[in-house]
Amino acid sequence: MKQGAFVSSWLPGLNFSAPRSRSAKCHASPQMSIVSHEKLQVLFESETSELAQYKIELEIPASHSKDKRRQSVQALRKNADFKGFRKGTIPPFIMKDIPGFVLRDSIEELLEEALQELKLEKTDGDAADPDIDFEEMMGRFNVGEDFRFSLEMPLRKVLSLDTESLTQDILDVKSDVDLSDAESDAMSKTAEAEASQPST
Repeated sequence: MKQGAFVSSWLPGLNFSAPRSRSAKCHASPQMSIVSHEKLQVLFESETSELAQYKIELEIPASHSKDKRRQSVQALRKNADFKGFRKGTIPPFIMKDIPGFVLRDSIEELLEEALQELKLEKTDGDAADPDIDFEEMMGRFNVGEDFRFSLEMPLRKVLSLDTESLTQDILDVKSDVDLSDAESDAMSKTAEAEASQPST
């Protein structure tokens, strides 16, 4: 797996994944911040969709990472049962990995919401994973502080059909067909009239 690829939210040494609370889902959008987004290169284009390389800059608000850490610690304490530690106690070697989990999970969560707002879709396969230098980001990231980061990845945009133009084209075709039918009827009547006249 390449560096920066999305991984499951599992903390090392624990059969645990911090759940996303219902309240977090309901209030995630106001916390999410899209700083900028840029289309770098169109990779493929059809009548219905476009695949392009994008650069997106996002900001993890201080309140978001702080809440994420609190939820993670609370969930960990319910499951923690390590030899040499009281039940419910989180060992130091687990605590030191929590900021990394918070960062990874925040990136995935906020990117998902950003793509919904931008009306862009992720593609399939390893090549679709965002290019992220996670070690560099961890060197700058502190739980409880605003954190900006940028990433590049291929994204698909579904192109909306121009329904107004399509409707007009259909009406034009129908008009042409109706006109042709009318001309055909007129020609038939003329031919019948000529045929009914006595020959001289």
